[in-house]
Amino acid sequence: MSPHRMKERNCDIISTKRGVLQDYKLTFDKKSSKIKDTGFATVIPKNGEDVEGILYELDEKSLLILDKFEGYPSHYTRKELNILTEFGSQLSYVYVATPEWIVDGLKPSKIYLEHLLSGKEYLTESYFNKLKETPTNG
Repeated sequence: MSPHRMKERNCDIISTKRGVLQDYKLTFDKKSSKIKDTGFATVIPKNGEDVEGILYELDEKSLLILDKFEGYPSHYTRKELNILTEFGSQLSYVYVATPEWIVDGLKPSKIYLEHLLSGKEYLTESYFNKLKETPTNG
């Protein structure tokens, strides 16, 4: 969710907006290929829960750059899901961890969690505070 990281990765951002993925839950069960016992974000279906974040509009070149950083298609797949925005529902790509990279009980690193928290202006106060309380592995 970090606009700064998107720019560091040379992604040309056309626009951004607040987005809510309804009936999904944010987890950190995507295992790292480099850091033992560290989890990365993914989403799983969960009725009654929401995942808040930033909806980035990118050009095709930037999407391919982002794919590389996200480990698409082996670590993550891209699912087209409806994201609720202030302008209505919008079909968008969401990176979802592939089953072979899922391990229950992982925690994100503090640095990784900070990247997510840097999207604060796109999150409700309650969601930001909930995310901030996520346990980390150090």
